[in-house]
Amino acid sequence: MRKFKKKLITLCLVFALFVPTFSFASLADDDIPDLPVFDLPCSLDTVKVGLCHGSSAVSAATFQCKTGNDFQIGYFDYSRNFHTLGRISNDTVTLHGDIEFTVGEDDDAETVGSWHILLGNSYGSFDEAASAASKVNGFPGYVDYKYVVLVGAYESSAEATTAMSDRGLKGSAYSGSSNSVIISKADSAQLLFMYDSAGRKLAIRPGSDNSGETRFNGNTYKGAFSFSRKGSSLCVTNFVGLEDYVKGVLPYEVSADWPAEALKAQAVCARTYAINCINSYADRDFDVRDDTYSQVYKGSTYSDSVINAAADDTAGMYVRYEGAVCKVYYMSSDGGGTEDGINVFGERRAYLAAVADSFEVASDFYGKTWREEYTASQLSYKLCDHGFDIGDITEIETTYSDIGNVIRLDFKDTDGNTAFIERLECYSVLGLNSIRYDVSVEETDDGEKLFVFEGCGWGHNCGMSQWGACTMAKNSNVDCNDIIRYYFSGAYIA
Repeated sequence: MRKFKKKLITLCLVFALFVPTFSFASLADDDIPDLPVFDLPCSLDTVKVGLCHGSSAVSAATFQCKTGNDFQIGYFDYSRNFHTLGRISNDTVTLHGDIEFTVGEDDDAETVGSWHILLGNSYGSFDEAASAASKVNGFPGYVDYKYVVLVGAYESSAEATTAMSDRGLKGSAYSGSSNSVIISKADSAQLLFMYDSAGRKLAIRPGSDNSGETRFNGNTYKGAFSFSRKGSSLCVTNFVGLEDYVKGVLPYEVSADWPAEALKAQAVCARTYAINCINSYADRDFDVRDDTYSQVYKGSTYSDSVINAAADDTAGMYVRYEGAVCKVYYMSSDGGGTEDGINVFGERRAYLAAVADSFEVASDFYGKTWREEYTASQLSYKLCDHGFDIGDITEIETTYSDIGNVIRLDFKDTDGNTAFIERLECYSVLGLNSIRYDVSVEETDDGEKLFVFEGCGWGHNCGMSQWGACTMAKNSNVDCNDIIRYYFSGAYIA
């Protein structure tokens, strides 16, 4: 019976993580069922953050120990456990794909080739390979799951073969596969390690455990890093503890001078959001991005004791509904009213219900009110840029939700053609700041029709208003539980 329950829970978790988003035909469709409630694997305590990927992949990545003076090298298994292969006694290293690269500039420039001499023996450990490599002025490697020794960095197979003959070495000319990664002394031609094994990605972490910090790309990070190749470039992922991830998000979402209870509410939301995103980018082998497409995250760069305290005070806590972890959203401000999840993300969830919000009025902040103006041709361009076939706009019909947010816009052009956008598109397609606005028509000095959008709030309007939470805690003496209950109907922190 115990084994059967375990299998059933596993199937539920898999379904919860990978079930596709439901598509709804109409905002007024009352037959849409509530989404099923599944709990999420909150025991998972490591988040994979994509730092460099896609167009942001880098040709070289330099890492410097902020704590400690060496790096462990290894890989992560599917359970996100780090397995050590060896240790490099350098506090700063640079990683490249095993391709030809240049170090230095002008007359001091030196080419590091992608061809090496692969000696014929394999070894039982990294230390054995490193010892053997030191005797031939080479470097250790881990190739096809074996510890090996490589020598040199030549520009061609012929050059490597000639060098092997001249030095009386026994082996073969070798150039890494499309998965191979080279570690060198920072910004140097001195190679320290090669990793070339399909199925496992090279990973490094500073010091002897997972508590160290590393400087990379202008920021400081806790945890470890894994690497994969994208052509000649490297993709970089930060493996970081969930609580350290939350602390790396909060400085970019809230201010340390906000009330403690508002900071706690934000910490709980950030943690809950993260756990919902596990495997969201499974095709790229990470969970969340480090930008606004997920949550802005810059590691421990701007660590703040007040903000960290909010994370520590709520450690392990999530927004829950009927015992299960919620799928939460939040925005900077809602302008007076949040919106039903069905009218924004197409998700009917009981706790994502519209809420009238009068708290923001008592605070002044950027984006509280705004105004955008578009000509008929500018609107047409924006719509066509999102796949609509429509000419210059002559009319806009606005549909509001019961709480006063825009949930649909219908457009008509000079030839009578029509198009509509709804839900999240009502602000994203037009480049507006929120879905809470009015539409009016004015005339320019030249007699041209001008469509005016005047609104308030900043963001998608679904879930928790950050400025509302701040004002609630400041003026109404509420705690983080009250804030969560207010913005997520029927939900609570646990």
